[in-house]
Amino acid sequence: MKHPIVQEDIDVIVSAIKKEAKQLEGKRILITGGTGFLGNYFLSVFYDLNKKVLKTPCKVIVIDNYITGDKKNILGLEKSSHFKFIEHDVRVPIKVSGNIDYIIHAAGIASPVYYMKYPLETIEVATKGTQNMLELARLKKVKSFLFSVQARYMVILTRTIYLPLKVTEAMFLRRVRDLAMMNQKDWVKLYV
Repeated sequence: MKHPIVQEDIDVIVSAIKKEAKQLEGKRILITGGTGFLGNYFLSVFYDLNKKVLKTPCKVIVIDNYITGDKKNILGLEKSSHFKFIEHDVRVPIKVSGNIDYIIHAAGIASPVYYMKYPLETIEVATKGTQNMLELARLKKVKSFLFSVQARYMVILTRTIYLPLKVTEAMFLRRVRDLAMMNQKDWVKLYV
């Protein structure tokens, strides 16, 4: 069961997109990173759209390697015939049978805890993962490809800079993530 505040968010989103959501009737959507923060919101919205809005439910293929996502986020959804879960790392190309109408590439490592723990994976999911999903989109001739570039939101209360500036490991790891996100945008530009 979703937290009441999260469910309230989902209800607001579903209500706001009812008219546009009709385009999803009977469509097949592939989403990466489905058990992460953003991916889980998408899954919840699709589930509620299927239940409350769409006459012909959309089918959702969820790809996740669970490196940072939590399988508990999909409890209940795995029982729905409209959702198919595939444990897979998007850094490796994947073949998906049948058509795909839309791809939402929400896989990514956004938490400082995890991108410091998995710096190489952070870069590769944003680069190789994005390239692999764009290539799948090209092969499947999808109608639309949406990707997420995770942004950091920070409040700096005080900041003192001492020169010469010493690059700490934490600064380097944040930069690794920033480079990964910039590279992800470049891959998308190449495919558009």
